[in-house]
Amino acid sequence: MASQNPNSNNVPKAPEDDYIDIIDVLGFLWRAKVFVIIGILVMTLLSVGVVNAKKPPVFVTTLPVSLEVAGGITPDQITANFNGLMTRPDIQKALRSADVGFVGGKPPFKLVSSAGETSLEFSSLSSDPGGERALNAVRALTDAARKLNQTQEDASSAVAPEKKASSDLEDTFRKLVALQVSEEAPYRSRLFALEANLAQKTSIRPIPATFVKGTSLGDDVFRLLGAADSKLTDSEKAEIIKEYSELAGAIRVIEAKYEAPLNQLTSALSGASGVLADLVKGYPVIVVDEAAFKASVSIGAHERYESKRGLFLVLGVMLGGLFGLISYGASQFLVANKERLKAAFRS
Repeated sequence: MASQNPNSNNVPKAPEDDYIDIIDVLGFLWRAKVFVIIGILVMTLLSVGVVNAKKPPVFVTTLPVSLEVAGGITPDQITANFNGLMTRPDIQKALRSADVGFVGGKPPFKLVSSAGETSLEFSSLSSDPGGERALNAVRALTDAARKLNQTQEDASSAVAPEKKASSDLEDTFRKLVALQVSEEAPYRSRLFALEANLAQKTSIRPIPATFVKGTSLGDDVFRLLGAADSKLTDSEKAEIIKEYSELAGAIRVIEAKYEAPLNQLTSALSGASGVLADLVKGYPVIVVDEAAFKASVSIGAHERYESKRGLFLVLGVMLGGLFGLISYGASQFLVANKERLKAAFRS
């Protein structure tokens, strides 16, 4: 008599419904292909419409700038005040009058602060290889911000005439700052040219330089020099370092020359709501360093292309395919259970 495994009756059989046959899945997808294709087409068209209306592809020009009026103490405050400036109807009207093209109904400017550096980005729906459109647009913005600040200052002076007592000191301060900036300008232009040459060798975009009231070098030479290390001979690197040291040293000498008188004027003005308050009040006034910008344009490093279209198309395909599958599954469910659903609603 054959022996029987005592555990044979205790081994459960796996029901066929406990797993999904890959063939069934493929069959379902094949039957749903029309729904999936329609879903993808619909969602792709919607995605293209959204991206063109809200996030159109743009050419972004980055401009090296200085802040004639900071409009705040911290980078966050300056950026917040600049964003507030962009929402003012009078500023938008002035920009439109100067034929500055808006993108998505908004002014095409963005102030960016990163790692202690500040740059201005100008967006356009078409390329600007010569940089003239961006330069003219920023000039219009600069003029509009200056006029607004002057209007507000005049109104404030009319209400409080005693504030005029410190105006001579403020004028002296501004003239000294302007002299410092003008003396530094030739050396800074050579710094930017040195930076542009290194950027051309490395194909790395320089970080835009910024200085507020001429108080910082703000160049990107050493980072680019490190990136170009393998493409330069020892003599070339030594020459670059020598030139940089001479330029930086000359700028430091100029800064030291003006440091004492500017500090004295600052102390004299601080008690009379002078230039320190003037740096905080008002809206930021952006001034382009045109020499540095032209150096960037000469190597084509001033402009980049930005588009969210690819991302939106991928999302459209994914959502469209999912929507098509759900629609097909829902239609199959309704067809298979039509009588039961009718009975349920009649009861």
